[in-house]
Amino acid sequence: MSSLLVHFAQGVFDAVNPSTLLRFVASSSRIQTLIAQCLVLNLCVFLGSILVYHNLLAPLLAALAPQAVLNILMSLFQTIWLYPAYCVSYLANCMWYDELGRLAHRAAAAESSSSNSTSKQPPIKPRSWDAAVAQELYKLILLGVYFIQVFLVNLIAPEKYMIKGILNHILLSWAYAFYCFDYRWSCESLELPRRVEAIETRWTYFLGFGTPSVLSAYAISSDALVGAALCSALYPLFVVAAAAADVPSHGNDTTNNTATRRLPIFTFADAHAARCCTLLCRALLGPSTTASRRRR
Repeated sequence: MSSLLVHFAQGVFDAVNPSTLLRFVASSSRIQTLIAQCLVLNLCVFLGSILVYHNLLAPLLAALAPQAVLNILMSLFQTIWLYPAYCVSYLANCMWYDELGRLAHRAAAAESSSSNSTSKQPPIKPRSWDAAVAQELYKLILLGVYFIQVFLVNLIAPEKYMIKGILNHILLSWAYAFYCFDYRWSCESLELPRRVEAIETRWTYFLGFGTPSVLSAYAISSDALVGAALCSALYPLFVVAAAAADVPSHGNDTTNNTATRRLPIFTFADAHAARCCTLLCRALLGPSTTASRRRR
């Protein structure tokens, strides 16, 4: 049990370690620019639109217009501005996060090589385009099924003793940790089954790493859009933290059976995603792609 708590605490520390974040952010002006762009877009544009909607526009229209007209105007505002603003911020964030993840990984590799001049990374063998598409499609389906699983848990979990809130926090923490480390793993050409294995064998560490992300997104407000804006604004910092994190080695825990037991976090999602991906890959890319993905 003590080992589990240590790994959980290490995950939390790696996610919010200010000295590491400041060192990596200061190492590149481009990293600073990307983080600033994310903050401006998500806090000023997206979150600002939500706050204007809730605190200014909605009360003003409620005082001037009948309820029926108010509902129509609110729906128009959401359709014309709020949801498009979310889509634009999402697309921009995806591009910025990808570049930020690569820059942070490069900075981490440079720091590691400077501290150990004898270490050399083996050359990365590029994947074929069909294998890359198959893996990205598989990852998309895997996480989609996983979030359906989270939704179902929220439906059936009891409210008593905060069971629903605790389960929701745990599941989302693993998902957020997966997203944060996904950029690092992509730069390291780590195949998706190895990424899933990393989460499931070091589940206490990744639970700790994902906890600050979930708390920062949902502790301030229960509004889903507000949470999305806050999470998107702070997410670049967690991407940098993931690139710099020192993930504990699973092999070092062989003396503790509890710590080394693999937790089937993605087992349900993986089983259903595999079937869906097999059918889609055969339809889009041919049967050979599915076989090559499994061999990897």
